[in-house]
Amino acid sequence: MNQEKIPILYNFEPITRRNQFLGVAFALYDAAGAAINLAGATIKMDVREKPGATVVISFSTAANTVIIETDGEQPVQNQLRLAPRTEVDMNIPGGWPLPKKYKYDIEISLAGQGVQTFFKGDFPILEDITQ
Repeated sequence: MNQEKIPILYNFEPITRRNQFLGVAFALYDAAGAAINLAGATIKMDVREKPGATVVISFSTAANTVIIETDGEQPVQNQLRLAPRTEVDMNIPGGWPLPKKYKYDIEISLAGQGVQTFFKGDFPILEDITQ
């Protein structure tokens, strides 16, 4: 694993408040291009306004909102998938006319390697008009 390239910056597209989050998948590869084995990993993602602020939504393997897929099918052998979330879950205050840019990071605990932050970036929420 190439430590110089992590965490990877990934900014989500703006999500409109109270709309369903459809999910997203991330695949991890080492410097040699081999899929990183995520079997047995513990994964957590928190979304906040800034470090230390209240968590507005979270995803985790413990809550089954992060799914590790290790089915061996090509092209991705091991990936993590953020599960879809309901409109109720996504009732997060947004901004208008620009999205409110919350921050997130994804921490992965791999056996024998400790905790590593693999991804971070913006999780923008737009205020909706029709309520």
